[in-house]
Amino acid sequence: MEDDEDPTGQAFGAVQPIPPALAAEGFEAAAGAGADEPWDEISWNASIEARTGKIVMTAEFTSLAPEARMETVMARFSDLSLKNQLYMRTYRYRRLDPVPFAPLAEPLSECRVALVTTGGVYQKDQPAFDDEFKGGDFSYRLIGNGIDVATLGIAHKSDAFDQSGFLADRNLGFPLDRFRELLATGEIGELNARHLSFMGSITAPGRLMKETAPEAAELLVADRVDLAFLVPL
Repeated sequence: MEDDEDPTGQAFGAVQPIPPALAAEGFEAAAGAGADEPWDEISWNASIEARTGKIVMTAEFTSLAPEARMETVMARFSDLSLKNQLYMRTYRYRRLDPVPFAPLAEPLSECRVALVTTGGVYQKDQPAFDDEFKGGDFSYRLIGNGIDVATLGIAHKSDAFDQSGFLADRNLGFPLDRFRELLATGEIGELNARHLSFMGSITAPGRLMKETAPEAAELLVADRVDLAFLVPL
């Protein structure tokens, strides 16, 4: 199989197992099915909300204060179109092993931070991502740190999620304003002069992995970025 074709039939490396409530609704642990233990930092609770029929997922980060919780409403697997249900059940995932995480060398309050989103955002003076590109547009866009987030275009190709919230507030997929707030309170040391935007839903990631992702990583190294905050969409 060529690199630019759909990937091989392997699951991603160990990640937190899928919660039972999601498994009961037909979700499959395509990423991380073989994990022995969940991540220490997070524990999941799930319940089915009778009124809406949605799955309410609450994630509690055990390293934070008890009140530091986030809650979101997850759609049922059956809410997806038949096309997307079939695609997600049959998609052949690549293995990422080892996971290329690096320990943080400096306190967060001293770190230079860059955002890396797969939300497909772009500046209006840049070409949009090409949603007709076979296997997904593997290019990236440099987003200036001084940009007005509300002016960013969105060219994410996937129809598997409701983009209305993202369209209403770009910070959901590119949280630059939130990081400006973290900078103002001294929780991070500095924001990089530029950030990175990729297209999500790349089904044939060969050229992304071999060409553009390493090139983008080299840019962050050249900028002396200490921490890259990934926002996957």
